[in-house]
Amino acid sequence: MAKGQNILVLGGTRFFGRMLVERLLGVGHRVTVATRGNNTVPHHGNMTHITLDRADATSMQRATAGRHYEVVYDQLAFCADDVRDAIEVFNGRVGHYVLTSSSAVYADSPGLGLDENTFDPRKHPVVRGRYPKDVDYAGGKRGAEAALFQRAPFPVAAVRFPMVVGVGDPTGRLQHLIRRLQAGLPFTLPPVMGKLNFISSQDAGDFLAHVGGHRLVGPFNAASPDAYAGKQVIDMAAAALGVQPRYAPTDDPDARTGYARDFDMVLDTDRAKATGYVFKPMSDWLSDCVLDVAQAL
Repeated sequence: MAKGQNILVLGGTRFFGRMLVERLLGVGHRVTVATRGNNTVPHHGNMTHITLDRADATSMQRATAGRHYEVVYDQLAFCADDVRDAIEVFNGRVGHYVLTSSSAVYADSPGLGLDENTFDPRKHPVVRGRYPKDVDYAGGKRGAEAALFQRAPFPVAAVRFPMVVGVGDPTGRLQHLIRRLQAGLPFTLPPVMGKLNFISSQDAGDFLAHVGGHRLVGPFNAASPDAYAGKQVIDMAAAALGVQPRYAPTDDPDARTGYARDFDMVLDTDRAKATGYVFKPMSDWLSDCVLDVAQAL
């Protein structure tokens, strides 16, 4: 992607959306960040901030009227209705559209080595309704992809992330894990633990920039190549902090971690790697990430 292009990021003030924007600004693009106005926009340079209601097509139309974007990154589409609105608003005014999706699209068929064909959005019904009122997260993301690949008249891509790990994680998963480790509190694990893979917030932002920069189309899995059970993640985090993890059965819901699941969910990333992108193994970045998050607590 040539420098100096107009790029719109729907969302982009927090977590890997923030890293995406910083990457785009760093290579010389003109970036418009669209939010509801609830968070401070932490970026500087050739950036414009606009406010809009992502669930209101009229609001989006007014906020972006008269502007053409080479790439639109949509981090705020959670259902088919959201994508329908985007198609209505940006038809004829966008060169490429990149949806932030999720490994949750595979929730009905978890396992090892899940490739992009495990869920085909071109064959999935486009179910109407808003998230979270009418559809759950997994169903909403499936519907969003279905609407995108079946209805969009412009080139599109969907990036399917597993759990993203990094400073500023809005889910609070890593912060919760670190606090319990530092306090010497025990964790309760499911009787059967599946393997999961993850991705760093830095890789998530960088891969989104890669997809838009190379005008890639279709669905892409994006994840670190290594996979771990929940206990392994806790043990790795504990080692980084220099503490000993504790495990004990309890009914206390706070003793559970979102990183321990009773099913496998491991993504095959061969399609993304074929484009030239190399994901960093979790074993290379988790320790530093844990220390950074612990310092920020």
